Amino acid sequence: MLFIAVGLFFLSFLSAWYFKVQPSIKHQQKLLQKYIDKQLTDADALVHDSVLMRKLVLKTETLPEFESIRSKGYGLFLFAEEISDNQDIIFWNNQKILPPTVDFNAEDGYFFHRLANGSYVVNKTTLHFSGLSNNIVAYVMVPVLNQFYVPTDYLVTSFVHDEDAINKISITNDTAKYPITALNGRPLFGIKEVSHSNVTTTDLLTVVLRITALIFLFIYASLLAESIVTRSRALYGVIFLSVTFILFRLLMFRSE
Repeated sequence: MLFIAVGLFFLSFLSAWYFKVQPSIKHQQKLLQKYIDKQLTDADALVHDSVLMRKLVLKTETLPEFESIRSKGYGLFLFAEEISDNQDIIFWNNQKILPPTVDFNAEDGYFFHRLANGSYVVNKTTLHFSGLSNNIVAYVMVPVLNQFYVPTDYLVTSFVHDEDAINKISITNDTAKYPITALNGRPLFGIKEVSHSNVTTTDLLTVVLRITALIFLFIYASLLAESIVTRSRALYGVIFLSVTFILFRLLMFRSE
């Protein structure tokens, strides 16, 4: 039983290292990249649906079509260029995302953009429709980080892909080590591990391993204490159990 308990404790330390220390940033990089890829792929298919885009420009979309676009996790904004170079927003599907400042002369493509209410991955696409003289520009805005000027209990700073990620990573301009890329492979921004995090999380596997090891250790200590009582005095058995539990608690305290 002692060997089993020691083995389980050793496995629990390995699982704690694997699930908490090792993948804290690499795992988050994978989750964040997967989220952005999914949103951009869906948005790319939507923007290149020329029939639907024409309906949105002409305001002839059906209610189911509008509801389908409104339910997207990203923002879609369509702008028409006026003769006076002013921008005219003709469609938007999200009121929680601030529309970007349109630059009709900028190249199409992906870029990372910080706004007052958070950070976004943006994809600019110029659309051309027969019979329309205006230049139409579609901006897709995938929210990455929700950030508010005055945080409250309801308006908290958090990553969209994982609310708990704010305690583990932060956004950086350095894309050399842990980059987040667009669909075309272009680095958009990087992430880094949070320097000081007071949040402690324990995975389920580690908890199960340690509880099981604890049970085996208690059984072993009880049997050994019973053997001491049989061969010697009851006081020695009590002292042995007390010292064993104290040593065990100190070991767990140091591991935490």
